Amino acid sequence: MHIAGNVASDVTISSLEYATATLGTQLIVVLGHKRCGVVRESINNTLFLIKLDLFLTVLMFQTILTVLIVLNYPFLKTKR
Repeated sequence: MHIAGNVASDVTISSLEYATATLGTQLIVVLGHKRCGVVRESINNTLFLIKLDLFLTVLMFQTILTVLIVLNYPFLKTKR
């Protein structure tokens, strides 16, 4: 598949979904010219989503721990 620029039409996305789900394609390669803005932004967006996911996971665990501490759960108490 060859497209120019940052185009994600329904046809393009459907073709990629068909290739992975039906044909068993395991690798999609994204190519761009030197300093390609489309590839750079795709990578930046992916890294942002990974960082956001990690942040939300840490926040969730911190929230759960805080609730357990506030509720005074016995297994959180240390033995002296």
